[in-house]
Amino acid sequence: MRDAHRSWLSRRGAAAEESRRCDPTTGVSHTGSEAPVEVIAGNSASIALKTLIPKWEAATGIDVHETIMSTGGMAAAISTRHLSSDPNDDVDVLIAPTTTTDQVTNPAACPNCGLTVENRYTVGFIPIVLMVQAGRPIPDVSTIEKLRDVFYAANCITGPARTTSTGVFITNLFNSQGWAADLDPKFFSYSTLTNGVLDAVVKVADGTCDVGVTSLISAIIEPSVSWTSLPVQDLIIYQTSVASDASNTKDRCYARAFQDFINAPEQQHDWVAGGFLPAN
Repeated sequence: MRDAHRSWLSRRGAAAEESRRCDPTTGVSHTGSEAPVEVIAGNSASIALKTLIPKWEAATGIDVHETIMSTGGMAAAISTRHLSSDPNDDVDVLIAPTTTTDQVTNPAACPNCGLTVENRYTVGFIPIVLMVQAGRPIPDVSTIEKLRDVFYAANCITGPARTTSTGVFITNLFNSQGWAADLDPKFFSYSTLTNGVLDAVVKVADGTCDVGVTSLISAIIEPSVSWTSLPVQDLIIYQTSVASDASNTKDRCYARAFQDFINAPEQQHDWVAGGFLPAN
């Protein structure tokens, strides 16, 4: 694994080695044994991180503690960490859609987050898709009129919570097309995970709901659903950011090195394999 990452390490040079050591004399001790890099990431990043985190740990010996969750719950989770008396609970790296990052770093939108971010990098874009139970015919939604017919014929529509990036897309779609009054009563949103799968996907997979709207990544990880592209699209822009908590001066040199690693050009294929459209 170390050989596989020589190009990343060589680009960072002497500064990289110093960053990887993160001498506690430069700030609050943040060694691999005392405090792993704390990462909060949206569900859509889960596939890529399953590959990238072991690569990083093998190459550097520095542990990463990741929390994968719905972006709709990030503000509450970050607030809880900020209010914790343990500084090691604070977020070091945030991997989320730009809208979520903007929310949790805005004191007016999230007064208890206490979070600022630096070095925001776009890792890729996520398409939004329509899903049905595997084995059922995939509906033709090639036009907005055909998509409307599918939604209106459904007894139940599901998707992520409306506070997520996909949920905001659904709200805007329903409102802009004048569908909200008819479709909102039969739309059921879910933001939790069951065995690592978004509940909205589960509700389609088990037949509880006729159709669902979700990110491509949430759809491709569950073989019990089939999916098709939508005629209207709003690609979710996913970014990584090094985070700093207002009440904490923890040294984040490992966090910066981890972000450099997962954004390196040679790691781009892992994001693409995880369902992202490439950023460049």
